[in-house]
Amino acid sequence: MAKTQTGPDLSYIAGMTRVRAAAGVILRDQAGWVLVVQPTYKNVWEIPGGTAEPDQSPH
Repeated sequence: MAKTQTGPDLSYIAGMTRVRAAAGVILRDQAGWVLVVQPTYKNVWEIPGGTAEPDQSPH
């Protein structure tokens, strides 16, 4: 007879991706220009935004 699992598989849960929060914004002026930023740590232009740190308040 097969063994029935009675609780969560903790090794499976430990390997799951944790919740992440991030946001970006597209800002345009009246002339239609879009704001982009060039981070110092990479060689690309992108929209402003970022990620929330663990335990960071949403306010």
